[in-house]
Amino acid sequence: MTTGRSGTPIRSLRLGNARLYEDLQHVADERRALASIALAATQNLQLEGVFARAADSLKQVVEYERLSITLIDPEDEALRDAFTHGLRMDGFHVGDVVEPVDGDPFDGESWTWESGLGLGSRPDGPLRANCAGPLGSHPRLLGYIRLQSHSADAYDERSIDMLERVATYLTPAVQNALDRSREKRLAAERERTLILDHENRELQRISEAKSQFLTTVTHELKTPLTSITAFTNILLKNRQGSLTEKDLSQLVVIRRNNRRLKNLIDNLLDLSQIDQDGLSLTPSEFDAGDLLNEIVDSFTPITDAKSQTITASAPGKPVGVRADRDRISQVMTNLLNNASKYSPNGSEITIAARRWRNRLYLSVTDHGIGIATEDHKSLFGLFFRADNEETRSVPGTGIGLYIVKTIIDLHDGKIEAKATPEGGTTIEFYIPGAFSAAIDTKLQRRLMARVIPWSRMDDVPGLDPEAQGREAG
Repeated sequence: MTTGRSGTPIRSLRLGNARLYEDLQHVADERRALASIALAATQNLQLEGVFARAADSLKQVVEYERLSITLIDPEDEALRDAFTHGLRMDGFHVGDVVEPVDGDPFDGESWTWESGLGLGSRPDGPLRANCAGPLGSHPRLLGYIRLQSHSADAYDERSIDMLERVATYLTPAVQNALDRSREKRLAAERERTLILDHENRELQRISEAKSQFLTTVTHELKTPLTSITAFTNILLKNRQGSLTEKDLSQLVVIRRNNRRLKNLIDNLLDLSQIDQDGLSLTPSEFDAGDLLNEIVDSFTPITDAKSQTITASAPGKPVGVRADRDRISQVMTNLLNNASKYSPNGSEITIAARRWRNRLYLSVTDHGIGIATEDHKSLFGLFFRADNEETRSVPGTGIGLYIVKTIIDLHDGKIEAKATPEGGTTIEFYIPGAFSAAIDTKLQRRLMARVIPWSRMDDVPGLDPEAQGREAG
């Protein structure tokens, strides 16, 4: 056996030199790969370009069949596949969410890990070896880079070290890309905010112009309408003369349509006021029975035209209430108008008043076309109209009941609609502030102070408390 000067066999020296050369060559290859990746990371490329360069460079020094990069989405903090190279896996797509198990994004794939994220093995399947490393570090963990190979012993500690160094170069590029993305997103959000602010200001301007227009037009309409109504009433009162029965019937039609038009104008004015400053109340004390009688009398021309009758039901004792009399009258007028409009000729409309504790309950019941159960909650919405053949044949705007509910809400009351067994509709509401009108005002105020406030009665279901029909003493 030939030996060298030191006595070492020449063959062993040659093998050692070959291994040293291979090691040096591998180190040089690693340095070239890392230099290429570092250059790509500093060239302000898109992440996909940086990842592609890293994948090509790593391929020269570390064996793999598949390279994947998974990043944490800053929007929802979900792990998403950001890049893959090499073997394509069925069911895996860039952008898909990777569900971690117990904090480890790879546990769900049945990998057995030797030391956390690092080397992993899988006894079955085409990819049996796994090598992974983090991008970034706690608490700024950005994601993971992973290599997979067919060979079960493809990776070792040297592979982990190389992958960690690659991750070190990729991390700033990922962070910079995320920062740019966040800046673009914030800039886009600021732009959207500016656009929305401008649009909101424009909408506000249009709304104010619309409200002003409605106010002006309706006021201009009220003046001639008032004159028409006054002269119509004068002609109807002075029936002697040259007016024929046909003339009189036409005057009745004029008065009825005048009333309808006045109601519409009043609703438009109220709607405009709601949009601008909101409706205001002027409370006063009045007798509920007197108000109902007044409303019934004013509706006689309308109900007579359809041969309808109004039946009023009120407590035997006078019932006083402190509220806005004109607004409550407006509520009842709207409800009666709807009841008459949607009820057939010759039908009966019932209005009722009752007191329970400090609440005044008022209701209007008709025997008309009824309201579908699914429409009851929407009935008091602005511009809502039930969509069926019967309602389409009756003119309406969908404003009146919205204003009705607004008025009741301002009184701290409640309103609801329900179907009657006969197929019609009952709309009932209550307002607080009721008292016995027969007692002295000072005594009434003392008693009112001892009454359970309405707001503490919310546990009573619906508008019909357990003592329905029973008057407070």
